[in-house]
Amino acid sequence: MTTPATILRLVGDQAVVTPDGGTPERYLAADIAIALGTSLDKLPGLQVTARRDRHGRLYDWTKLTGDAR
Repeated sequence: MTTPATILRLVGDQAVVTPDGGTPERYLAADIAIALGTSLDKLPGLQVTARRDRHGRLYDWTKLTGDAR
């Protein structure tokens, strides 16, 4: 099952992500950028989906909207 999320902003080497309108969470921005095939400066504002692992952390990022290229 996937969770929709929005990448709000970058803080240092982390991306602040709000999953499905919930509480913001932080993830390593480089990991997200690599998964989406884009650069760090294009992450803020992107709408993505991700799956949750057994610990509740998001992974397996996929771009929904926005021009990430």
